[in-house]
Amino acid sequence: MRFNRKPSDAPVENFSRKSLIATAVSLAAVLILLVPVRLDAYPVVYDWNKDVPSRSNPPVKTIVKFDTDTRLDMVRVYHLAPQKPITITLKGKSGSYQIKNFARVGAFGPKKQLQVYRADKPGIVVKAGDYQVMSSDPATWLYNAETGNRGFLAIDGTRQSKELGQLAVGQRLVLDNIQFAG
Repeated sequence: MRFNRKPSDAPVENFSRKSLIATAVSLAAVLILLVPVRLDAYPVVYDWNKDVPSRSNPPVKTIVKFDTDTRLDMVRVYHLAPQKPITITLKGKSGSYQIKNFARVGAFGPKKQLQVYRADKPGIVVKAGDYQVMSSDPATWLYNAETGNRGFLAIDGTRQSKELGQLAVGQRLVLDNIQFAG
């Protein structure tokens, strides 16, 4: 009789369920790969970022020079267990820009005390010029000798097109466009 299932019928039903689960897992993996914001999603403007050993409270000012107006696409800083929200200020003759809304995106070190903070798409266009980079919590901002005793910092951005008054498509800023001062 068809109504009384035999144990031998069960593997066919389990196989179908396993296939469905495998398909769902595969689809989820593909969707994760489509997430638009990745660490490498923007051109690198400035990257003064070295691995540990490190200390906090950089003794040398972190100064960056933008040779053209630049839209900031991502800013990343490294702090040692800060007790308050992180804000980065770019202060220069051309103006002052404050970057807020940093989110903790990772941690490393023996006790995960070294923390990575990132602000995606801050929506700021910085005018060309020299800027001192200041942290709202300098006592926890990480640095080491390899950074010239400057705070760990990475800025990704896009060059602003002065001719068109808009962002130029396909232009990429690289480390050569930034000059470091010590």
